[in-house]
Amino acid sequence: MKQLLVMVFILVSAAATSAQQTFFDLVSDGTTRQVQAAITKGADVNAQDHDGESVLMYAAGNNSNPEVVTLLLRSAPAFNSRVTTTARPF
Repeated sequence: MKQLLVMVFILVSAAATSAQQTFFDLVSDGTTRQVQAAITKGADVNAQDHDGESVLMYAAGNNSNPEVVTLLLRSAPAFNSRVTTTARPF
C-alpha cells in the first residue's frame, strides 16, 4: 500500500511539473490567444521555474510578441515577488 501511495504521488507530481513546464514553453513562444487560453484553464501566472525565474521573465526574454507580456501583466502576476535569482523581468 505504501509503495502504491508513493507511485501515485510521483505520478501526480510529474504531471503538475509537466503542465507547468508546458506553460513556460507557451509563454516563451506562443501566441496571445494560446497564453490566454492557458490562463483561462488555470495556468499559474506566478509560477517560477527551478531557478526562480517567473513565466513573466520567460515571456519578456523569449517571446517576440509584446502582447504576451502585456497579457501576463494584466493577469496580475506578482512580478516583484521574491525569487531565488537576482534577475527581474524589467
